[in-house]
Formats: sequence, C-alpha cells, structure tokens
Amino acid sequence: MLRHLILGDLAVKQPMRPALALLLLAAGACGSTRPAEPAPAPAPAARSTPDPAARAAPAQEPAEATEPATPTPADPLADESAAVVDRQNAAYNRHDIEAFLATYADSVSVQKLGDTVPVVGKLKLRESTEAWFAEAPGARTEVLERMVLGPFVVDRQRVTVGSGEQPLEAIGIYEVREGLIRRVWSIPPPPTPH
Repeated sequence: MLRHLILGDLAVKQPMRPALALLLLAAGACGSTRPAEPAPAPAPAARSTPDPAARAAPAQEPAEATEPATPTPADPLADESAAVVDRQNAAYNRHDIEAFLATYADSVSVQKLGDTVPVVGKLKLRESTEAWFAEAPGARTEVLERMVLGPFVVDRQRVTVGSGEQPLEAIGIYEVREGLIRRVWSIPPPPTPH
C-alpha cells in the first residue's frame, strides 16, 4: 500500500526533513540491543599480615561475577502484528485487492511522513490502490529489514515498479491493532541526484 503513496510523488524532489531524520534515529534506537557492559574488576584487597589460620585453608579463587542472561520475553502482540503485515505484503505482490484490503481497518489512515493530508478510510485506500495496480502492473515489494515492537512494524523495503526500472528503497511503519492495520506512515526514498 505504501508503495504507491511513496512513488506517487517521485516527480517532486524534497530533502528529508530534520524531523524524519530524528524519527529514523529513534526507530533505530528502539530496535537496537546493546550488549551488557562487563562489570568493573574488583579493587585489589589491601595487604595485611597473613593470619596463620588463613594459611591452613586452601586458597579459593573468587567466583566470576556474571549475571545470567535474561531471555527476551516473548511478544505475542509483535508476532501478530508482523503476521498481519506479511499477509498485506503477500496480497500486494499478488495484486489481490480484496486480500490486501482485508488486512486494513475500515478507518485506516495512510500517509507519507511530513504530509498533512492522509488517505483515510478503506474506500479511499481501495481507489488509490486499484489505480496504482493499473499504473504499475509489475509492482512488487520485498522486506529487507524489520523491527517489531508490540503493535508497530517498521519495514525497510525494496520496491520494484516494473521491469527495466531501478528498484527503490523506502520505509513503511505500520500500526496493527486487533488484527488489522490501523495506520501506516511511509518514508519515501531520498531524491536521486541529477
């Protein structure tokens, strides 16, 4: 869905807005996992005169202080959200308008980040998607990278419009609630240099 919104304004070349850059940085921070930093080494003990009783006991090396690895808790909402977006992408690639629309809420809102006028409602989404499929019968999408957090799915996608045309990369951000896509924001590819 976001592919035809992304590609619809390719003739208008706009630089990325600072807010978009911040959003991309924030989105990357949401999905990043940083390895735990090692615990600092214990300070050396102060030297003292050895106790004769201490000499009789065998020396034991201090146990290494390691924290057990905590597994990431399962996120069933994230799994459901990703599955809905996967069904939407598969329907898009087949150009199956009914299956495509079945993944969206009736009140869906779709817009390019930075635009103030979204496509609102399934009827408008049907109109714009049917027009796009007619204009670009070879249009397909491929997910290159994905981050999922609860109801939000952020996909970096390669969009192929048709044979002979250079594929484009874009970002789609989907909000999935109760098994349906409620909102979509797209970040179009950057303008090509002249």
